[in-house]
Amino acid sequence: MSTESGDTGDLLQPGSGSGEADGVRGVRTRRGGLLVCLLTLAAGLAACSQEIETTPEQQACIGRKYSSYDAKKLNQCVDVCRACMKGNTVTCNTSCRLRGAS
Repeated sequence: MSTESGDTGDLLQPGSGSGEADGVRGVRTRRGGLLVCLLTLAAGLAACSQEIETTPEQQACIGRKYSSYDAKKLNQCVDVCRACMKGNTVTCNTSCRLRGAS
């Protein structure tokens, strides 16, 4: 089986065919990857918010436990987390430390 010049041998070569289409496809792929990367980064940063969202019931519970609640004090933060947000010692301790309590 012999191949003549211009047969399937050109199809195996990178850059064969319309070079313009290959270049556009490469740019689109890079832009798409960059967009996905930026969206993932933005979502990750948004998830790292230091503010905790509380329901009105949780806010009332916090008010009953501490008249001047300081979320930066580890013992108060863990106590409120366990009592008002139904957490356990390990998860509350970790959560409070991640939010900067000491």
